[in-house]
Amino acid sequence: MAGSQPVTVVRQTLAGYAERGIFRAYGDVRSDRGRSYFSFRWHTEVPFDLVFDPARRELIFRDLLPEIGARSAMYADLKTFLRARSSPAVPAHRRIDPRKAGVKPRQRAGSVSLVMSLRDGHLEYGVRKAVNVIHELFVEFLRHPLYHEYMVKHFGLDPDV
Repeated sequence: MAGSQPVTVVRQTLAGYAERGIFRAYGDVRSDRGRSYFSFRWHTEVPFDLVFDPARRELIFRDLLPEIGARSAMYADLKTFLRARSSPAVPAHRRIDPRKAGVKPRQRAGSVSLVMSLRDGHLEYGVRKAVNVIHELFVEFLRHPLYHEYMVKHFGLDPDV
C-alpha cells in the first residue's frame, strides 16, 4: 500500500479486518469535508464509529466509552493504560512505537473518544496498532472486575459472566 492515498490505506486496512471476519457489519459510511467515516461491530453489539481525518493524520474512535468523567478514576486508569502501550515493558509486537504512532483519550461531553495519531509513512502501521489497542482495551482493561458493571450497562455484557 506504499504510495497509496492515505484514505485508501486506512480503508484497505480496515476492510482487511472485515474480510477476515474480525469486524461485523463493516461499512465505509461516508466522506465529508475531507474526513472518512466508518462503522462496524466488534467485541459487542454496540457499533464502533471511526473517523479518519487525513489533514490531522488521526483515527478517532468517536464516543467509544460513554459516561466517563474527566476527573474520574476510570479516566485516570484509562490514561495510564494507554500510556503503557508505548512502554518498553510491553512486548515489541504489542507495543506502539511513538516514532510511528501515538494514542490518547479525548474526553468531551461525558464520553471518551480514542485518538490515534498516525505519522507520515506509517499509516498502515498506525491503523493496525489502533485496532490492537482497542482490542486490548476490551479484553484487558474493561474486563477488569472494577469495570464489570460499566460493561453491563454500556455494552450489554451478561451480568452473570
